Amino acid sequence: MRPNATSPGLTALLCLLAVLPATTACTGSGLGVSFSAPAARTPGHSPDVALSRPPYDQVHVDWKQRVEQPYIYLELLGDTREAGRWIPLLVEHAAKQNAPVSGPPFGLYFDDPARTPVAERRARICLPVAAQLSVASPLGFAVLPAANVAYARVSGAYPDVMHSHAGVFAYMRERGWALDGPVRESYLVNPATVRGHEELITEVQVPWRALF
Repeated sequence: MRPNATSPGLTALLCLLAVLPATTACTGSGLGVSFSAPAARTPGHSPDVALSRPPYDQVHVDWKQRVEQPYIYLELLGDTREAGRWIPLLVEHAAKQNAPVSGPPFGLYFDDPARTPVAERRARICLPVAAQLSVASPLGFAVLPAANVAYARVSGAYPDVMHSHAGVFAYMRERGWALDGPVRESYLVNPATVRGHEELITEVQVPWRALF
């Protein structure tokens, strides 16, 4: 299947302030929205890390406690580098099913591109929702579990964000931490509202567990 054109009116779905926390900001234009919301953190840590920029020779990383997050999704199999192309289709199906969307879109990436053939790479394009709900095909519903995550905030074109992952994994190796779930990329800025890719911002989250 291929993404369909999404009407600007669907942006309103993602700005349902009634289902957003009072501390969440929401702006919208064109095909999407941008949100900012507080995250659960370990006491004593600063709110956010410094922004990392292409070519990601230096990636600023910290860690925090991620809260449990219900979400709806489209399942993808194959070349995941252009997974973001499916966000408009996901938004369209969410609108048709009156899903209570509560934040920005994100991707979950389950396989290491260096070790997994393109045809076998698994990903989900997701929208967080306010509560558990039943959805109809092609949407699925799941809950992203609470976890300790290493994270970075990076600028640049969304398909290039994967090149920042190496810096996050290096931070984890230095601390004896191992990957413990899919990599999450949260797309915080609507591409339709910016003048260039340098204004796009993604939060990369990598769940970890201690090896010793």
